[in-house]
Order: sequence, then structure tokens, then C-alpha cells
Amino acid sequence: MKIFFRLCFVFVALSMLTIGLPSVAKAQIRVAPQLFLDPPYTGRYGLGTDADPDLIAKLDLDVMADGRGLPRGSGTVFGGEFVYREHCAQCHGDDLRGIEGVRGGPLFGGRGSLAGPAPLKTVESFWPFATTLIDYVRRAMPTENPGSLGPNDLYGVVAFILYRGGIIGADDVMNPSTMQAVEMPNRRGFSNGRGTVEAFNWR
Repeated sequence: MKIFFRLCFVFVALSMLTIGLPSVAKAQIRVAPQLFLDPPYTGRYGLGTDADPDLIAKLDLDVMADGRGLPRGSGTVFGGEFVYREHCAQCHGDDLRGIEGVRGGPLFGGRGSLAGPAPLKTVESFWPFATTLIDYVRRAMPTENPGSLGPNDLYGVVAFILYRGGIIGADDVMNPSTMQAVEMPNRRGFSNGRGTVEAFNWR
């Protein structure tokens, strides 16, 4: 924006200077603003690396709310706790309540708080569909090595988080079928864009 205003000032100033000058002098002055513009860069910046097929496979994910795209596998609350301790606790805390000053926030609690004066967004209070939680964790977690968790670990750690939020039982097994049956507390907490608040109909 600053460059734009500077160029405008230059054009106005040069226009005023050309009053009364011969036509040749006017033409020479009018080409002067081109000196202020850098020529377009047509080379390569040398940033990044070529996309690795294995990395693409880890990130090329589309898990929908109705369960389409869920990977094959299964996990338990018990097994997921070990995965959480190893890969998640350093940011989200041993008790899943987050660590102050660290980017990992709390993962459970806050149910019913979103419409109040102190809303707390967590998996328990905010997330509308458990199925898409698999997508997010597989795509973005753990932060230091996203995409590194296998399907069984994914189902396990999500089962542990859902259990701590009081959403599933301790003996529940999470897999593509059972994930679709999970009823999240805030499933009907989103607007469909027409003024009503109800569950998204993804089917």
C-alpha cells in the first residue's frame, strides 16, 4: 500500500513538471517511474523439497463426518493411554488439561460452557463428530512428527480422549464402525446457516 501511494505521488509530481516542457522532454520524464519498479522475478527461489510419495500418502486424507475415509484398524482406551503418554502428554499434560505456556490446550472439560461467559473449547465441549477427530489427529499430531501414528494407535488415543471426556466407556473399542456411532455432546451445537441449530446432515 505504501508503494502504491509513493507511485501516485511520483506520477502527480511528474505531471506537474511536464507543464510547458517540449514533447521530447515530457516523454523522457514519463518513462522515469519505470525505474522505481523491479522487473518480475522469473527464476526459482530454492525453497522446499520435492514431495515424497510416502509423505503425500500420509497427508492425502479425507475422513468425513459420516465415517467415509476412516482407516482400517481398532484401538482401546487402555492401549490409547500408552500412546497418549508417549506422544501427547508433553503438550497436553498428563491429565489432558493442557500445559500453561505450551501450545497444547485441554482436551476434555468445558461441556455446556460455549454459550457462557467463559467458554472452554475442548474435544468434549466443541468437537461435533468423533470421526473427524481421527482425521485431525492423523493429519496434524503429534506436532513434532505429524502423520506418524498408525491406525491402531490413532483409534486408541482417540478412544482414550473420548473416555476421559465421559463420551465412551472404559471397555469400548474404537474402529470405523463404532466411531460412527459415537454421539458427541456438541453434535447439535452448530448452525446450518438458516438460523436453526441442529446436527449437520452429512449423509
